[in-house]
Amino acid sequence: MRFPFYTRSRPTAALEACPFPLPSYDDDVLRFESRFECANLFRARRVGPYEYELELRWDYFTMKHTQWFYFRVSNTKAGPTYKFTIINLLKSGSLYNEGMKPLFYSEKNAKTKKLGLAQDGT
Repeated sequence: MRFPFYTRSRPTAALEACPFPLPSYDDDVLRFESRFECANLFRARRVGPYEYELELRWDYFTMKHTQWFYFRVSNTKAGPTYKFTIINLLKSGSLYNEGMKPLFYSEKNAKTKKLGLAQDGT
């Protein structure tokens, strides 16, 4: 089975450009986007129906360290729980180990509930 995956981010690339044909938005494959300022997603790979492995670009001017993540996800469906595993976030000590949760922004929640950034997830 061939899973589509996001392979690189170039801020100068046109957002409409895609290196391979995508299925329609009626499918269950998430769309990852990182071609905007400060985004650092390098690659996303689907490994299960609702599970994705993510690889981040290294922070500039470091010895291949990654301390944060920033990207956009679309084509989500209500109901399923999605699992994202960042495979190269290798820092041994992290505030996530202490209970910190990632920040999320939902355009739908912003319009309907007047909510901005919110901490959520596990």
